[in-house]
Amino acid sequence: MKNLVALTAIAALAACSQAEEPDAVETTSVVEPETDQNFDQMEPGSYVATYPDGSEVSFTTTADGTWTASDGDGETSSGTFEQRDGKNCFTSEPAAETDSCWTERVMNDDGSWTSTNDAGVTVTVRPAGTSG
Repeated sequence: MKNLVALTAIAALAACSQAEEPDAVETTSVVEPETDQNFDQMEPGSYVATYPDGSEVSFTTTADGTWTASDGDGETSSGTFEQRDGKNCFTSEPAAETDSCWTERVMNDDGSWTSTNDAGVTVTVRPAGTSG
């Protein structure tokens, strides 16, 4: 169950759109860092997260900010996600010790990406239906 919650969080992170690069501006003004409200909304979709030990968690994110997940043992979990402090954060319902926030994703050439949570766990996420 611990992996399911963590994987679900990763999956939600994976579903988030990459931010568009700002247009080049010739100026000497100071640019403020992005705040949470400037992040793209997470894209709804179905994903599979693979943990370092090879275990996988399937999860789905929705446009209303909710997620559901299931692991290889058939355990399920669900909750909400939001972007906070530059990270994608997943909260289970009810809240669990394994709820966490994930760094922005790092995209791979094959369409998968990696993301790391606050505990230092890195997962690889791919869209459901693609080979891992």
